[in-house]
Amino acid sequence: MAAKLTILTATWNRRELLPRLYASLVAQTGYYDAFEWVVVDDGSMDDTAPYLGDIAQKAPFAMHVLHQENGGKHRALNRGIQAVSTEWVLVIDSDDWLLEDGMSMALQNINSASALAGVKAIIASLDFGNNPSEFHHNWLNTLDYTTWNALAVGDTSILIRSKLMRDTPFPNFPGEKFVAESAVYARAFRSGGILLSNDRLVAAEYQPGGLTDRSLALRMKNPLGCLYTYRAQLDAGVKGRARANYHRFFWHGLLDGKAPGKHGFRFNPLWLALTAPLAVRDRLETAASRK
Repeated sequence: MAAKLTILTATWNRRELLPRLYASLVAQTGYYDAFEWVVVDDGSMDDTAPYLGDIAQKAPFAMHVLHQENGGKHRALNRGIQAVSTEWVLVIDSDDWLLEDGMSMALQNINSASALAGVKAIIASLDFGNNPSEFHHNWLNTLDYTTWNALAVGDTSILIRSKLMRDTPFPNFPGEKFVAESAVYARAFRSGGILLSNDRLVAAEYQPGGLTDRSLALRMKNPLGCLYTYRAQLDAGVKGRARANYHRFFWHGLLDGKAPGKHGFRFNPLWLALTAPLAVRDRLETAASRK
C-alpha cells in the first residue's frame, strides 16, 4: 500500500519528548504502509540528532530525517515539505503525540474529503485531556479563513494538502526565526477550502518555554514575521484586532530598527498613533519579566 499521509515534525532541543511521539506512531499498528514520518532537526544542540538516527534505522514505517542550521520552525517546515511524498500532511509538534486511533481517524477524514470538491484542509480540535468543544458545522460545507478565525476555537490539528504547503511557503526575514503558522493558513484558505472535523487525532501538552508560553516576547523579537502574519489576516478579511496588532508590531519593527517599510509594509498614521500605548505596554511587560 502506498503511503497516504505524512506526519511532519519540526524539532529543536526536544530529545526528551521525541520518544513519546515516536511511540505513538509505533502504536499505529496495521497502518505502517499508510504513512511516513518526516522529521526536521532545526539545529538541535542536545542528543536529538543521534536519537533520530537510531530510531530511523528501526522504525517500522518509512522515516526521513533532515538536519539544518537553527532557523526557526517555519524554515524547518519549508524544508520538510519538500521531502513529503504524499498528498496529505499532518503537522505534529515534537511535544505532541498521535492518539491511539489517530491514524485510522486521519485516513478516514482524508479519504472522505478527497471525494469532495475544493477541500484543502481538515481541522480538528487538539486533545488536552479535557472535553473539547465540538464544531457545530455541516461536514459538506467548507469555510474560508475569516470564518474559521471568527470561531476562536484555539489551537487545532490540521490535515492539509502538501501541494498547498509547497505553494504557500513561509517567508524568511533576515535575523528573525519565527513566523506564525496562521500566516500561511490566512493566505492558503483566503478563498475557502476548510472542513471541520470533531474527530480528535492529536494530543497536546504545552511546555514551559515553548512557543505558546513565550508568545509575546517571541513576537516582539520577530516583528517582521508578525507584520507578515497580520497583513495576511487583513488580506483574508480579518479586521479590527488584526489591524490593531499589525500597527502594534509595526511600532516594534520601527523601535528595533528593522525598517518595516523596506520590506514592503505600510502603515496608517491614525492606527499607528492609536496602537502606540500597546507597544509601550509590551515593552514594559517584557522588561519586567526579565528582571
